[in-house]
Amino acid sequence: MSYEDDLNEVGGFGSFQKWLCFYLVLSSIPNGYLVLCIIFTGYKPDHRCRIPDLIDNNQNASSLFAKPATELEECFELNYNVSNNATQNATAPCTNGWVYDIEPGRTTFVTEFNLVCNQSATRPFITSVLMLGVLIGSGLSGFFADRYGRRPVFLVGTLFMFVFFGLCGLAPSVTVLSGFVFFAGGFNLVNYATAFVLASEATQTSSRVFTGVLTIGGFALGYMLIPLIAYLIPNWRHLYLASAATGILFIPFYWVIPESPRWLYVQGKSEQYTALMTKIAKANGTSFTNKQQLLEKEEDEFGSSTTTALKESVKFIKHRLCRFRFFNMCFTWFSNAVIYYGLSLNTSNLGGNAYFNCFVGAFVEIPAYVLVIATLNKMGRKTTVIATVLVSGVTCGLVPFINEVSTTASIVCAMFGKFAISACFVVIYIYGSEIFPTVARNSAVGLLSMCARSGSMVAPYLNYAGEEIYYLPYLTMFILASVSAVLTLFLPETNNKPMPENLEDMPPYRFHLCGKSTLSHSNSNGEHKNVATNNKENVVVYCTDEEKHEDVMIRK
Repeated sequence: MSYEDDLNEVGGFGSFQKWLCFYLVLSSIPNGYLVLCIIFTGYKPDHRCRIPDLIDNNQNASSLFAKPATELEECFELNYNVSNNATQNATAPCTNGWVYDIEPGRTTFVTEFNLVCNQSATRPFITSVLMLGVLIGSGLSGFFADRYGRRPVFLVGTLFMFVFFGLCGLAPSVTVLSGFVFFAGGFNLVNYATAFVLASEATQTSSRVFTGVLTIGGFALGYMLIPLIAYLIPNWRHLYLASAATGILFIPFYWVIPESPRWLYVQGKSEQYTALMTKIAKANGTSFTNKQQLLEKEEDEFGSSTTTALKESVKFIKHRLCRFRFFNMCFTWFSNAVIYYGLSLNTSNLGGNAYFNCFVGAFVEIPAYVLVIATLNKMGRKTTVIATVLVSGVTCGLVPFINEVSTTASIVCAMFGKFAISACFVVIYIYGSEIFPTVARNSAVGLLSMCARSGSMVAPYLNYAGEEIYYLPYLTMFILASVSAVLTLFLPETNNKPMPENLEDMPPYRFHLCGKSTLSHSNSNGEHKNVATNNKENVVVYCTDEEKHEDVMIRK
């Protein structure tokens, strides 16, 4: 009897799992508004050098921003004569600080620490440090969750996520803020990733796409709350503190979040596993036969699971087909993250109302997730990835051209790209978990996630470059999306196919440059022979495998 058999016996998606998914979706909401509140806490408004005489004479500082940039430079002082309201050429960098075009009472860490002009590169650096923390968290969360269990790692990650985001609001300097942001990002990902795993491991296979999308949807709901919270709380320090204070609402999670039954099963914790499965059965109105003796017999096997996983991970790296598919998907995950975070973090610079743009950018993710649930099993993983990433790339590529005609139309185009890349991001998580064998799946998906986080570190600097060259971020997104679509052609379809258990079970179908559908039989070293179908005639055809320079048989 396997864990799946036990799960089917107690109910794979009954009342217990539905309540658990509800709690985990709630836990994902803060991930959205805590991580992406940097859109507003790190917002850079228009600025000009402060002119003491002008400000001291009670002239409206905001009127300065109506003047052409050639008259009043952002980073250099001008000789300004108050009596005749005249300016001369710029003489030196600003020595009296800056005046910011921002509503009274609203502050950001940019305006407080004056991260403009020669300090402007610090802005994308802080955002990249946040994403670096997310990257480190993605690498460590799986290790600690596998070793110590999903529940304790989830609870610790949730606690310190709120703690460090709250400390961001108390940071006395940019250096301290960067440190707090790093740890906040790391614990944020620990919470998010562990919640995703908990939801998938406690539910039956047929419901895992639904539960996975729901968990990701919680992030989008939190993302949608950012503009409202930022509008109501204009001070960036208060925004961090108030957002972190919502952690009080999650204290009851200590009593309602259980351990993953699959983890207990794999670890051979018979007594705890039996107690939890009995509890699930009771909640679902079913029964559970005590299988404690079976688990005890299997404990020796579980004891060697770590060694086996390590050996298989080494084989995974040596396996040629695995390596090709891993680096292929790694580029796609990287590209998705660059586009997703590039668009998300840039909503305040698109023109129009920054709060409205941010809300729409978050809202379009909801129909994207609904579309994935409704069409993924019909269209397949591979086709959906290619279609969504291409649509996103094309729409991003059109933004600079449309912006020349209409700012509103360019915003609509960017939001359509955000819709498409949000759908693609969900699918690649599912696709990545299905394409690799069980013995190396956790390692592969963890490394792919790190590839994505490296893309999210690049996105802030890409947007920063766009402040000088407007079209550069969108052109880059178009190129990344196009290359990703082409590379995905070389991957197999995994829809409605059993997930491979070992390296020999790797999904066989791959793209063939001659246009034929090819079946690739691989051995443990990744060497393969191609068996393709000639759809017109039932004959045997011979061709040359360019990679191995040997004749292989192609037959129907």
